[in-house]
Amino acid sequence: NQQTILELLRDACHQNQIAMLLVTHSQEVAKQFERVESLAEFNKVHARV
Repeated sequence: NQQTILELLRDACHQNQIAMLLVTHSQEVAKQFERVESLAEFNKVHARV
């Protein structure tokens, strides 16, 4: 189950005080995290440099 795996990963990261980088196309998954970065925004910044 997707939700169970996400909870296990989040709990493991919290317990070990480590960060997690998760790449997803799912808005349902992304909205469960407090910080979400869009690759489209990174591409816009890179194009201006």
